[in-house]
Amino acid sequence: MSLRNAGLALLGLFTVSVQSAYSADVSGGQAITIDAERVGFSRLSSSETQFGKLLWRGGLALESSDPRFGGFSGLEISANGKRVIAVSDQGWWLAADLVHQGEQLTGVSNARMAPILTKSGKRSGKKSKRDAEALAAFDARKTDGPLLVGFERRERVELFDLTKAGLKARPGLIKSPKAISSGPRNGELESLLRIWEGPFASWYLAISEKNFDPAGNIRGWRWKGGQTVEFGIARHEDYRITDIAILPGGRDIVTLERSFSSGSLPGMAMRRFNLKDLKPRQPAKGVKLLEARQPFFAIDNMEGLAVHQTRDGETRLTMISDDNYNRTVQTTLLFQFAIKD
Repeated sequence: MSLRNAGLALLGLFTVSVQSAYSADVSGGQAITIDAERVGFSRLSSSETQFGKLLWRGGLALESSDPRFGGFSGLEISANGKRVIAVSDQGWWLAADLVHQGEQLTGVSNARMAPILTKSGKRSGKKSKRDAEALAAFDARKTDGPLLVGFERRERVELFDLTKAGLKARPGLIKSPKAISSGPRNGELESLLRIWEGPFASWYLAISEKNFDPAGNIRGWRWKGGQTVEFGIARHEDYRITDIAILPGGRDIVTLERSFSSGSLPGMAMRRFNLKDLKPRQPAKGVKLLEARQPFFAIDNMEGLAVHQTRDGETRLTMISDDNYNRTVQTTLLFQFAIKD
């Protein structure tokens, strides 16, 4: 049985199909149909809602017959939590509205896709140039403002102003440290953010996937103008950081980390770090929020992370998985958790 089918079979929980099918062109994107099946996180208890320091707020298994759909490696969410935008490592935008029933994520609607354009207004013909791995808001407007995209194989950070051109936006280059390109092939720039409030306002921050220092710590960089600060993050077991997001207030970040190899079952971990602890020559360990692994939990290749605050002040984490365009084995999962105070 495939990993995907085994996962859904073991899940044995509520399965409600929600479909989006729109014909109108929205924000420069082409409408697509997505089937969203509700899934739980624990495969042992459908009533369990707390996992580590996080509270479950709903999950979806997403499918589409559109051949562009999949491979999502970066995620951002609107300030009100009603819309998401993702980027795929094949150079596509995905935009969709989220459907909630009470606190729970129950579906998606108004889904559309578009190519990530180059300066010339075309989608790059080379995979190495369109390998988008990270997505981050430029400021507090979140998806309603400009968005940063981090590319891995041809390492660079680009700014897309969707406020003016929607998904047809063309990029502008953001200067980034040369050291970002120093990691192993396909293991360089993996996560990215810009801090717009708090003591580190206006700084950019990036973390590699497989660029380790001599002690085995994960390399990261914080930069602003011509100033760059390199720091290290201690690895948690065999996990690698696939995305980061800034928490409200601009003082802490959360990491999304994956264990995904042929030698072990997929795992997901999340840690919280105070930005002041990200110092040169002092690798930070952070505080673990969650660690979970198959077959006890519904987990795939978790890669994208976004944060927003609800109207009642709850800090919510949204994450998406990368199915590697291998739909017979993997699934695009969209999860939401809340940080337990």
